[in-house]
Amino acid sequence: MTNTEMTNTDGTGIFEWAKENCSITLKDGKLIYQIGELKMAYRYHRVQGINTFAEIEDKYNSVKPLVSKNHTREQDVRPIGSRQRKWERIIKVNNNKYILNNGEMDTVSFWNWYGEEYAPFVPTMKELEIVAPIVWTRKRDGTEYVKIRNGIGGGAHNSHYTFLENTLPRGLAFWITNGKQYITTHTEKELKGRDRHDDWSSWGEWTRTLWDTTKIGENRFFLPKAKYDPSIGHVFWPNNKDQQERWDNYHRGNITTQKENCGRELVFKRNVNHAGEHLGWELCSNSFIFEAPKVRVDKDRKAKLKEPISDFFNYVCSIWGILDCGLNEDGRANWNNYQDKQAVLQEAYVKWKDPNIDTDSIKDNYGYYWDWKGKGEFVEHLLKDEENEARVPLVELFVLDSELRQIKVGESALSDDVARTRVREQFNRWINKVLELTYVYEKATIKENRV
Repeated sequence: MTNTEMTNTDGTGIFEWAKENCSITLKDGKLIYQIGELKMAYRYHRVQGINTFAEIEDKYNSVKPLVSKNHTREQDVRPIGSRQRKWERIIKVNNNKYILNNGEMDTVSFWNWYGEEYAPFVPTMKELEIVAPIVWTRKRDGTEYVKIRNGIGGGAHNSHYTFLENTLPRGLAFWITNGKQYITTHTEKELKGRDRHDDWSSWGEWTRTLWDTTKIGENRFFLPKAKYDPSIGHVFWPNNKDQQERWDNYHRGNITTQKENCGRELVFKRNVNHAGEHLGWELCSNSFIFEAPKVRVDKDRKAKLKEPISDFFNYVCSIWGILDCGLNEDGRANWNNYQDKQAVLQEAYVKWKDPNIDTDSIKDNYGYYWDWKGKGEFVEHLLKDEENEARVPLVELFVLDSELRQIKVGESALSDDVARTRVREQFNRWINKVLELTYVYEKATIKENRV
C-alpha cells in the first residue's frame, strides 16, 4: 500500500497497512514512524511528529498557507497535518514562539454553529497563547520549553485529548486514568527500549509499562482542566436577547470557568547533552495534585436497612443463575435489552411517585433514561416490596456491574472462594450507591505546588 493509499479519507486498510509496514526503526537517532500517530480512527493521515523547536520551524516554513474563499493569505492558516483539518494548525507568534492549536479557540474564526445570528468569539493572540493546548518557546540561550494546557471547564474534552495524544513531542505522553488527565515524561533510554518492539501487541504492552513505572510528582503530572475562559462576557447573539440571556445565565451558574487566568498549565524544559542530543523533559512550572472527595457511609440508616439489604442479597444469590440478563455468547449486554430493563425501573419509579399516572404518559415523557441519583428511597421501597416486578431488572443491573457477569459467561478467572468474596464486596459498594447511603464530607480539591 502506498502512502497515498494509506491516507485515503475513508481510512480503508489503514490499520492493516500499519501492522505490515510500521515496524519501529531508528535512523540517525530519530524515530522514523511514531505509532501514536494512528491512535484515533479519524486520524487518516500521518500527523506531525514535531519533537524539537527546529522541527516546528521547518514544519511551519514547509507548509503553504491555506487560501480560499474562506481564508485569506494574511490569516496564515497552516495546517499541522491534513489540510482537511485546517483548524489544527501551527501559529507563529514570533521567531521564538509557536502555537500548536486545535481550533477550540482561534484568532481565525473556523466555526459558525448557529447561523447568521451567531457572532463567534475571536480571542486576541495574547488570550490564545494562554488557552492553546501546546505552546513552544525558545529562549535566548537556545533552551526549549513546551507549555501544555487542558480543555476549558468541566466535562470531557475528547478532541482536545486526542490532539495532545497525537501532537506532544517524543518523551512527553498524554494519559487518562480514572477520569483524570496526566502528562508523563520518559527518557530516551526508556523510549528506545520500546522502539525495539516491532511486534504490535508487544509494543502496546511495553508502552503500558511506561505508565506503570511512573510516579506522581516524579514523572507523572496531573493536568487539571483549565478554568480561564476569555469568552465570558462576549455577546454571541447581538440580535437575539433571549438567547444571549440564556448563555449569560449558563456562565453565571458555571463554577468551572472564570474570566481570570487560572494558571492551570504544565511547562516542561527540554534537556540536552553537550552535543545537543535530546535527553528528556523536565517539569519547570508549578505542579498540581488532585485530591479525591472524601466519602462516608450513613451507618445509622444502613443499620436500619440491614435486614432488607441482607434479604435482597440472598434474593440475588438465588435467582441470578437463571436470568439471562440480556447477555450474548460473548458476554456482552444487548443495548436494547439493557434499555428495556431500565425502562421497567423507570416506569416503576414514576408510578411509585404518582400511582395515578397514565402508563402512556410515562413512555412519552420519561423514555429509557435512568440514573441512580435521587432514587435511594425508591430502591429502599423495592428491597422491602418482595412482590414488585422491578426487583428482577434491579438484580440484572447488579449482575451486569459485577463479577457475576464474567462467571455467567465462563470468563472469570477467580476461584470460588475469591469470587464469592469479590461479589460480596461489589454488592456492598453497589447497594451503598443505589440506596444513596454515602455522602461527601470533604469535596474534591486541586492543590497547586509552587516551584
